[in-house]
Amino acid sequence: MAGVENQQIQWFINDKKIATTTSKSIFWQPEIGDFTLKVATSENMSDRINFQVREAEIKPYRRGFSIGE
Repeated sequence: MAGVENQQIQWFINDKKIATTTSKSIFWQPEIGDFTLKVATSENMSDRINFQVREAEIKPYRRGFSIGE
C-alpha cells in the first residue's frame, strides 16, 4: 500500500488472515482457484483485489539443439 510506513499491515485471502507484517510484501503459496486479497492497516486504510490462479498449460519441452546451414 502506497504511503504506508512503519504500520502493521494485515493480509487476508478470502477473508482469512494469513499474515500481519510491517512489510509491503509477503509470500503466499498459490493454489488453483478464485481469490480476494485484502490488505488493511492499523489506521483503517484498506484495499482489495480479486484474482484467479489457473493451472499452466504444459507445453512439450524440446531437448537438444539445431545448427543452421
